[in-house]
Amino acid sequence: AWSLNEIASHGITTFKEAIVTTSYMSAYDDLDRQGKLLLNAMTNLTWKSAWANSHNEELSLIAARADHASEHINTEFIKIMLDGIPPTYTAALLEPYEPSETFGDQWSGELMLDPEELADDVTLLDAMGLTVMMHATGDRSLRVALDAVEAARQANGNSDLIHIVSHAEMIHADDISRFSELNVAAEMCPILWYPIPGLDWELWLGEERAKVWPIKTLLDSGALVVYGSDWPVVPTVNPWPGIESMVTRSDPAGSGLEQDWPEEAVDLASAVKIFTLNGAVVNGVEDTSGSLEVGKDADFIVLDRNIFEIPIVYVSETTVLLTVVRGKRLVDKL
Repeated sequence: AWSLNEIASHGITTFKEAIVTTSYMSAYDDLDRQGKLLLNAMTNLTWKSAWANSHNEELSLIAARADHASEHINTEFIKIMLDGIPPTYTAALLEPYEPSETFGDQWSGELMLDPEELADDVTLLDAMGLTVMMHATGDRSLRVALDAVEAARQANGNSDLIHIVSHAEMIHADDISRFSELNVAAEMCPILWYPIPGLDWELWLGEERAKVWPIKTLLDSGALVVYGSDWPVVPTVNPWPGIESMVTRSDPAGSGLEQDWPEEAVDLASAVKIFTLNGAVVNGVEDTSGSLEVGKDADFIVLDRNIFEIPIVYVSETTVLLTVVRGKRLVDKL
């Protein structure tokens, strides 16, 4: 409940919980029954996850997902973990990491699922009408994720389901076009695409491969790019620094002089669309959410500034004065 209040305070009206087990679902059910779940909750049910007690428990939750669905809870999503993260040398890469004392010079990370098994799983889940989000931070795990969706498309036809690669930070050039071709969304996570202490991409990947988070390249290719906060892995769920830094590629709290791969910067209108309408599209609710249009739900926010009429470096300081979900005021500072 505290987390939901924090999310609403920053102007987020719809969120997707990345990892939902039976205990998490029980918490959402309890809040919903008490009338305290006022945001739109999209729930990624786990699949072969270490967070679940067993795979049988996961299967039972998936089978009973309709029993947990409500006006505020959408249970038609699945989360699969494919690898770890580059800083711990657990992301699965196509080529080895830079040499290190711990891992040597031939270490490429490991996949959590066999590619053929993953392809079978995604094909099954796609046939069930479930949208699959796959955590893939390495270029090998990302390619395996795209291969699995391609197998599902070949087996099931081109459904309207937009599957997602989460943390699509490392993408081999050969795989960029596959996002739009396979109708797969690329999820981008703020605080990770601009310079902060502890992120040393060249140390792990070398100079050539260290150009990560290719947001503009993806947009130019026709890919659907969406925003994922990665909170509470990162310190805050606040989206405004992420929106600013998508345009500047620099630390909103820093001097602004240092940039990470400024060639991948996008304009503010594109960034806002990534954080709003594109999220509704990937969630399958673009008919009712994601933009201010007649006939859509009254999900909207009021800000303390017009972000299109101020210097971009002040966007990160935006304060939300009003958050309205389905016509109900959740935050009201007016």
